[in-house]
Amino acid sequence: MLAAGATPAAAEICLHNDSQSELLLVVDVADKATSRTGGFGTVICLPGDAGTVRVFTDFDAIEGCSRLSQSGQVERLVDFTEFDNCTWAKTPTP
Repeated sequence: MLAAGATPAAAEICLHNDSQSELLLVVDVADKATSRTGGFGTVICLPGDAGTVRVFTDFDAIEGCSRLSQSGQVERLVDFTEFDNCTWAKTPTP
């Protein structure tokens, strides 16, 4: 997991919460997953070349948003709306 404000490595799948909502963030890569609840500025990462980033209101939520991702980019959640209606942006990894 990456601390807020840290720079992700090039071979990681990362999810950055740029929304104003406190959310459950999940990153899946191959047979590994990590999750963290956090608000604006929260970042989580897992080593890997490709994976899926997911966002939910909480652990009990059935619906949320997901997006396929590749290493070398940070998936930024700009706005959260349930039922796969989120606004996303990609940022190249520095």
